Amino acid sequence: MRYDTPFAISSTGSVTKDCFIDDVDLKVGDAFFINMEAIHRDPTEWKNPNDFIPERFDMNSEWALKPDGGKRNPLAFTAFLGGQRICLGKTFAELTLKYTLPMYTFFFEFEWENKEYYENRPRYQFGGQVPLKFPMRFKIKNKVDYKPETQI
Repeated sequence: MRYDTPFAISSTGSVTKDCFIDDVDLKVGDAFFINMEAIHRDPTEWKNPNDFIPERFDMNSEWALKPDGGKRNPLAFTAFLGGQRICLGKTFAELTLKYTLPMYTFFFEFEWENKEYYENRPRYQFGGQVPLKFPMRFKIKNKVDYKPETQI
């Protein structure tokens, strides 16, 4: 979710209180957007921000720290935003990632049809103007014999 942000830019509505952020004067009613992709790849928060390194979220790993060795800002990873406008699908997505995805990877091997994708992995984001196709093959690696019970 950090590396392949589903939505590069997220609209959060409008400003509810006048404020001043990084030389920008925002007034009540001003619309603003959050560049999720820029936050998730900020080089001041992430070591090698363009690399896929799952250990970033292991708090015992050196990758969990900022490049300067300090702790990351808790908002450096905001895949679901937060507060009153938190994503409605957050719980569903987290459960899917924790339970469904491991089952897929246990039972199947996935392969790109286009071998170039192993070196230059394609990226997809929701809301694109043109549907993208990334053909894959999969093969069963841990087969389970399923025999449904018959009821009388």
